[in-house]
Parts: sequence; structure tokens; C-alpha cells
Amino acid sequence: MKHLEKPVKDPNGFTKNQQNVLTSIFESEYYSFISKLSKKVKGKFVIDSVSGNSGFILYLENGDWVLSYLKNKQLLYKCGSGKPTEKITARMFSKEYGDRSSPSPHNFPYADESNHIASEIEHSHGNRITGLAIGADSFNFCFTEGMELETMLIPDKKGRLSLSVFWEQW
Repeated sequence: MKHLEKPVKDPNGFTKNQQNVLTSIFESEYYSFISKLSKKVKGKFVIDSVSGNSGFILYLENGDWVLSYLKNKQLLYKCGSGKPTEKITARMFSKEYGDRSSPSPHNFPYADESNHIASEIEHSHGNRITGLAIGADSFNFCFTEGMELETMLIPDKKGRLSLSVFWEQW
């Protein structure tokens, strides 16, 4: 699947296993925690961003920002306004996590592609956040016209857990 092509939906719907996975996500503490972020960012425009190997900050139109960062093998978030502190920005550069800028030999979606997080996130500049898509260990910012910042936690070429971010149609 290409990043800018809308995915094809299975006409048969979800399998029982897929339904069980979705139920476990919706009932998780992670889902409960991340869903609170939607109220803080929905309807706001992204005006700028910065990124590192383990996270990124989206700067929003009203002076607020949201940091998405890896911790304990999950993508978490912090929100604030004004200029983020050095302690906040340091979370984007964790030595605990790998670097997905090069292709990975592991069998995951898009693993065979290089991933330049900053370039992917720049596509969100000037776009309005419409909501979030929440998975088991990561979440995506959704935007108008069905676009999203797709985040995934996958091993890098050295086998270290790393953050991948792609701008894609969903």
C-alpha cells in the first residue's frame, strides 16, 4: 500500500480475532489515557514542529504544543503552551530507542522504507487536527481530507525499538 492511497476495506468486516484486538484496545488504560488528548487538540491547526529519534512536538495555532514521545514501549504525550522546557524537548532524543531513518529488515509495514520523521511531520503544517486514531501502543493525529500522521513502534536495523512516522491517507 502506498502512503497516499486510501486503503481497501475488507467487505466481510472484521474477523473475530480482529474484533477481540479492538475490544482489548478500547478497554485498555492506554486508550483511556490517550483519548483525553483528543479534546485538547481537536480543531486546532498545526503551525510548526520539531522532531527527534523518539518523539516530536506539534506546535498549534494558539500557542499550545503537544509532545508525542516514546516511554516504556508506548507513545505517550505531554501538552503545554509557550516554549517547551529542555526537560520536555529532551524526551524526543532518548538513547533508549533506535533510529528509523534507515530501512529496517524486520517484517513490519513500511519497514523497507527510510523514514525521515521531520519531513513526514512537515506535511501536517497548516492542517487542522480532526481527532486521533488509537492503537495498542501508539496513536495517530488525524487531519482533514482523511490524512493522518501514522505512528508505529518497530525495530530499527539494529533491532532497537524505534519510532516511525508517515503522512498518509486513511
